Amino acid sequence: MTRKAGDLVVPRKLRSPLVSVVIAAYNEARVIGEAIGTLLDQSYPHVEIVVVDDCSVDGTSRVVRRYARRGVRLLRLARNSGPGAGRNAGARIAKGEILVFVDADMVFDREYVSNLIRPIIAGKAIGTFHDTELIKNKDRVWARAFSINRIESPVEECGIFRAVLKDAFLSKGGFDESRGYFDDDLSAVGLSRRTHAVCYHNNPERLSEVFRHSCWVGRSLLRDPSLRQRVLPLVAVSWTLLLAIVFLVVIGSWAWMAAFILLAAIPIVAVLLWKGIRRAINDGYLEFIVTVPIVWSVRLSGYWWGASSEMLRRNGYKVWSFSYRR
Repeated sequence: MTRKAGDLVVPRKLRSPLVSVVIAAYNEARVIGEAIGTLLDQSYPHVEIVVVDDCSVDGTSRVVRRYARRGVRLLRLARNSGPGAGRNAGARIAKGEILVFVDADMVFDREYVSNLIRPIIAGKAIGTFHDTELIKNKDRVWARAFSINRIESPVEECGIFRAVLKDAFLSKGGFDESRGYFDDDLSAVGLSRRTHAVCYHNNPERLSEVFRHSCWVGRSLLRDPSLRQRVLPLVAVSWTLLLAIVFLVVIGSWAWMAAFILLAAIPIVAVLLWKGIRRAINDGYLEFIVTVPIVWSVRLSGYWWGASSEMLRRNGYKVWSFSYRR
């Protein structure tokens, strides 16, 4: 249904193609059932659902098997390999001409698949991404503070794909499995086109989840070659400052240590407070003046520890790491 010009996969019009929705899941038993339910209820009739369980230990596979009679396929990986590897594995066994990649903690508008694939079926795009993502669990205080309620993409084209022609995806080798959090960039395939499709995302609901999520992002920053050189100096500077504070404590220079901390902390606290005030004004939740600075403090701590632990591991040290669902 597609034609190739050298290495380039050129889209052409499709007629009622099978769409394979691939979900890579890790410890998502709490939310994956709702994701599958909304995908089974799509208005577009030709949808296959493939769930790849990345060695979950919380019963994710058990939840997915409940939907086997409705055609949901389950693939369980032999070892924990990350979301990129899970998505690639699901794509390889998918039967559809179009692949749709979503997360297990999302739920979907009934027209989501239909709207997402419309430009691909019309032969106007190799792939697409949705333009609207809302918070599903905005009744939870930390989930509200984690990100804005409505995310609307301002760009017309980008390297992030939610739907893509299977031929194009496989011809470029799929996702880069080494990039962790940033593995959804498929710019090597080409640019995806924005289309109006609405989904809902479950944000982290507890501060411990926020921290683990941020650790994962921090580790991924050092695994991504395009970001590593910018992040490494920041991590090195942070450790230098921390060791300087420890040194001042050891030699008993408490006044210098306090001055050192204040000089570093005042601009950070000011930025965090401003983020909270701005969110409180824009979104109308007075609580954001307190909760947003707390959430961002936890996020920054997670980014720092994730990047630091990755740097230490690269130098042969064993450090405590935190897993995160997905």
